[in-house]
Amino acid sequence: MDYDIFISYSSLDQEIAEDICSYFEKNGLSCWIAPRNVRAGENYAEEIMLGLDSAKIVVLIFSQNSQSSKYVIKEVQKAFINNKGILPINIDDSLPKGKMETFLRNKQWLNAFPNPEESYDDMVDGARRLIKGQRPGGGFVQVPGNDDEGSFFDKHKYHLIAVAAIILIAIVGFVAFDGTGMNSNGSGSSQPLVSIDYIQMDDDSSKGYSWKYSYFVFGSLSSNVSDSSNVVHVDFLDDSGKVVMSNDTKVKDIEGNTLGIGYSNNNNVAKVSLELKDKQGKVLASAQSSNFVNQ
Repeated sequence: MDYDIFISYSSLDQEIAEDICSYFEKNGLSCWIAPRNVRAGENYAEEIMLGLDSAKIVVLIFSQNSQSSKYVIKEVQKAFINNKGILPINIDDSLPKGKMETFLRNKQWLNAFPNPEESYDDMVDGARRLIKGQRPGGGFVQVPGNDDEGSFFDKHKYHLIAVAAIILIAIVGFVAFDGTGMNSNGSGSSQPLVSIDYIQMDDDSSKGYSWKYSYFVFGSLSSNVSDSSNVVHVDFLDDSGKVVMSNDTKVKDIEGNTLGIGYSNNNNVAKVSLELKDKQGKVLASAQSSNFVNQ
């Protein structure tokens, strides 16, 4: 059976997660939620992954509890890898960090703290819009990076400044970036069409995936890149400059600032080369990273 929504939450937040689930279903949105939808006698972890696969979007009940739950992080990671829509709903005064921050970068959030029940209608509207492939509106804000008056950022700006400082230190410590995009005419641009911010390597060897390592290329595209059929081509290179794997992503399919993802059984990626191409294969811009130290 297919579902509209998979609800990801910490068992410590079960009561509110079930209340939100009930409100979704009263408004015609079908939900998969554990433990209700786990079939008797089946492997619990496998059932959760099957439930996630069967849903159109994931609604994350975000709190300090879910931030600390390795199971919730695994669910969000799977949704991220499978390019599913993720709708985070904040039910306490906390911010994502570590891997959770990576997977939720630039998502539209609903701050439902301190009275989640007052935001139930916004949750329903946001879920419906995301299912249709639209960005949630209403009370939803983008986190991090939204500084509108009264927004989530305004309430947490000092936390976000600290997070930004930590990320900057990590980038300086782990990545030496030496490339910028070039306009198609070959001239330098003060606002490159494409750029690489940093590369993250995750050791997935103990997570049961068919690969051992995952590489995430984070960067940005200029607002001048308006053709959604353009393709971002990423080559992952070893120390000698040999291409060990590649990834192509259409501009329309890029989620947030994740320009490319690679999966490998080897941890021999040392740098990446990136090209922005049009649908005829013409290179419009390029960027390269220098060698980086795996995070």
